[in-house]
Amino acid sequence: MSFNFDVVLLIVAIFMFLSGLYFGFYNQLRRTLSSVVGLACAIFLNDLLVGIISAIGNTKSIIAKVVNVVFVMEADIAIKLFVGLIVYLVVKLIMYLIIGAFKRRDVKSFLKDKSSLSCIIGGILGLVNAYVVGLILFLIFINVPGAIASTSISIKIFGILPQIKEVIEAITVVA
Repeated sequence: MSFNFDVVLLIVAIFMFLSGLYFGFYNQLRRTLSSVVGLACAIFLNDLLVGIISAIGNTKSIIAKVVNVVFVMEADIAIKLFVGLIVYLVVKLIMYLIIGAFKRRDVKSFLKDKSSLSCIIGGILGLVNAYVVGLILFLIFINVPGAIASTSISIKIFGILPQIKEVIEAITVVA
């Protein structure tokens, strides 16, 4: 049984766009900024952290075995995916909390405004957030049997980033 991940990506994009329209500029900016910074840190810190983890005894093989319980992939790709996902989640949470700490509740401003312009900008930011969330889902579900059979749009969209393209190619070669 196969499914079309492009449809999943479309559903995520529509949901994120509508949630951006609903929550407005500030709330969606918070979500999008934390996602983008989390993804950037995951991409740029991945090689450094994988090198550090690989140097610590049998940690690399242990992480690869844990990841291979769910996914079948080479140890190097498994540890890259695992470390990237952990870095993304930790940085996203930290950024979300930091940005939320600066929210002023007593001041009316454009940041907290629910005007139509604020909602439209929130919707656009929702699409940016959908790209990041869709990418994370794509990297997680790419190993599902039959999932990459009809994902031509997703592979083109996510292959824009060279680091992600490398991981996608390595995973699809093993699958």
